[in-house]
Amino acid sequence: MIKDIPANPYAEARVISAKIDPEFHKQLREFAAKHDCLVSHVIKASLAQYLKAN
Repeated sequence: MIKDIPANPYAEARVISAKIDPEFHKQLREFAAKHDCLVSHVIKASLAQYLKAN
């Protein structure tokens, strides 16, 4: 568990990794294609919405 969260955000974008099953990845690719965007954009928007709701 992180004890201290830095007060200032990182100056540059960071890469994070998560393991997902192949079917979920397929669903992400299909959703992104349907909405004419990148999978990374779907993930970023989903995380932003999740954090806003919580």
